[in-house]
Amino acid sequence: DGSCDGPGGACDGATYAASFRAWNEKVKAAAPDFPGFAGIDWDIEGVNDESSPSNEFTDGAYQVMLDMSAALKEDFVITMVPPQSYFDCGTSEFDSSLRHPATSTPSFHYHGANCYALLYAKCPECFDLVMVQLYEGWSRAGFDLYWGGDKSNVGQPGFPRDGTHADQVKVVQRNAQCLTDGYEIKFGGHLGVATQNLTVPASKVVLGFGNKWVDSTGYKCPYFDGNAVGEAYCQGVGQGGTKIRGYMYWVIAEDKAG
Repeated sequence: DGSCDGPGGACDGATYAASFRAWNEKVKAAAPDFPGFAGIDWDIEGVNDESSPSNEFTDGAYQVMLDMSAALKEDFVITMVPPQSYFDCGTSEFDSSLRHPATSTPSFHYHGANCYALLYAKCPECFDLVMVQLYEGWSRAGFDLYWGGDKSNVGQPGFPRDGTHADQVKVVQRNAQCLTDGYEIKFGGHLGVATQNLTVPASKVVLGFGNKWVDSTGYKCPYFDGNAVGEAYCQGVGQGGTKIRGYMYWVIAEDKAG
């Protein structure tokens, strides 16, 4: 409802949670046939102005996100939808900056370094789904698909190049596999979290793809067709072929016939 009762008028996570609950009740009262919102989705990302302080996660922001999630998790669905570099099982690096250069395109300084992974490491029980955006601009998934995952190919003739059907299946399946297998992250004691092997259960893993709009971005945002992602899903992860929770697509406005 816009009110904050924290120190100095600032909202802490518990205050935000209480405000969300109150607002949700008002929405339900105003629309009797609407059961209310089922939960919240954390989708905080950087901004275009590279020098902006918004391109750095502060400890205060982390704490608000953690406390609000913890306060709501018993009654609501809590999800996160990080760009791939914000929850990147391809690297052990961590920091809170959103100004890292992309592997394939070093002039692009808007990648993270597992900044969302810290939230999950602090409170894995707080999050029902981890939905990783493989369609992030110049993402690792795109690097693996279009540059063969090889840094020596960057800037070389013939790269980037289109990935084959087999390449698409491999990249999608491998991303699901590495999240569920777990990967080491060197948190360096940030928020009291030491180096650890972070694993996400298959039941919480959702991979995010772009619709055909990504074709207009050239090689910036990778495109994976439905046949490839379907095949990767059916392969599953681990020796038993366990299925991940599923896929998501941006954007729903394009989810229509034709």
